[in-house]
Amino acid sequence: PVRALIAGGYGEALWERLWAFSAAWLRPDTDLELVQMLCEITDEEQQLRKQVRELGDWRDRVQLRNLEKMKFSMMCALGLTPVDRSRLGAVAVKVETQMEMFRKSVNGKRSSQA
Repeated sequence: PVRALIAGGYGEALWERLWAFSAAWLRPDTDLELVQMLCEITDEEQQLRKQVRELGDWRDRVQLRNLEKMKFSMMCALGLTPVDRSRLGAVAVKVETQMEMFRKSVNGKRSSQA
């Protein structure tokens, strides 16, 4: 991480999972800061969730919901939700299909010229 996360916390675990097992489209040179922010929000969310359970202050609960919304938006931006993954997959399939069509066209022209 660029900045320290809570040792042994949910944010650190998320950091490890994202870079070790996650999407091939995540790149350290372009996505590092957003992944860092997502992990920090995850740490903050867990701390605030504990505080809400213990104290039950409605203002903390409102802030917790705001953090969850921000976290979800970041996850979407990184392509980590099923819908966003399917969008990325659809784009990859479309590009592959167009490339396959181009190859068939080229091969067809080559075979007709031979």
